[in-house]
Amino acid sequence: MTEFTNVNNAVHVYAETEWGVTPASPVYVPLPHDSYDVTMNVESRMFGGKAGVRQRRHKKGFRGMPQGNLTLPLYGWQTAGLGKSIAEYLMDFGFADAAGSVHESIDLPSLGAEYTEGPDVANKRHSGLRVNTCTVSGTDSAGRIDIALGLMGKNETGEGDATPDVATSQPIPVDQYELTEFDYTDVVFELSTDDDPANYAVLPTEAFNLQVANNLLTKYVGSTRPTVLKADERATTFSVTTTKKDDVWDAYRRNVFATAETDQRFAARLTLKGLHKGTGTANTQYTQCVITLPSLAYNGHADDRSRGTIAMLPLTFDVLKPDTAANDVNIVWSDVAAA
Repeated sequence: MTEFTNVNNAVHVYAETEWGVTPASPVYVPLPHDSYDVTMNVESRMFGGKAGVRQRRHKKGFRGMPQGNLTLPLYGWQTAGLGKSIAEYLMDFGFADAAGSVHESIDLPSLGAEYTEGPDVANKRHSGLRVNTCTVSGTDSAGRIDIALGLMGKNETGEGDATPDVATSQPIPVDQYELTEFDYTDVVFELSTDDDPANYAVLPTEAFNLQVANNLLTKYVGSTRPTVLKADERATTFSVTTTKKDDVWDAYRRNVFATAETDQRFAARLTLKGLHKGTGTANTQYTQCVITLPSLAYNGHADDRSRGTIAMLPLTFDVLKPDTAANDVNIVWSDVAAA
């Protein structure tokens, strides 16, 4: 028996057309990941009756669902057969379709995932995975852009089952040796006091964090696995850290008693780029992602006034839907040449 070292594990995901059902011919996307900790989360109950002793004598698992996180860098590499990059593929699921067609739907798109600790050791399939939270973040110190998906799903099956459906793991690709993360040095952040493109101004940033929370709701109706997994109210937040040069943001922070008619709103535009290494459009080098946040409500900042440090501004916002047809988060992808 060989011990697991976590160097041989692999994750392949595929899109589902029906929640929790593996397509007849799934299109597998291999993910070079940092971590994948989705596991079967079992709920149990203890015997509550009196049996004449103080010690517990009975426990039973009665229902459960796969749940956990997938974390990895954003990659500009465009996978054959998808017509898009790994980054775009994941962000489409994370933000519930970049085109915005299902922002208001409670039935989010779902993924299936096959995970092996082997290869062909402890193979597992997680079906019906929907995004509970999605976070895209980056820091100047780490030097790259990351995505983290908090996932909830319908079922887990594995090779130890009586009729295994993942007896053989998917092959690990051998052609991704030039896979390159989105670099933080390519990030361009722009801020405006309105959503007029002419008023955007570049603001140098040390870090950013964009998160959407779908607040998934689960029901088990006559089953040991979820029969309902729906999105509740969508909550999106954004934060960005820059150097402090004046007291403009202090004045905004003091404006907490503003009426709704005069409450300050901001708009932001975040441009991310990752090398596609020749897998994208000819005569281009980068897969580019432009994220527009048209309505930001400022929440404040916490000053760091300790000696020996540069004053920084960690600005935090609630991301709101504007009074237009636009959504709270709007994403446009393209292939571009070097800047």
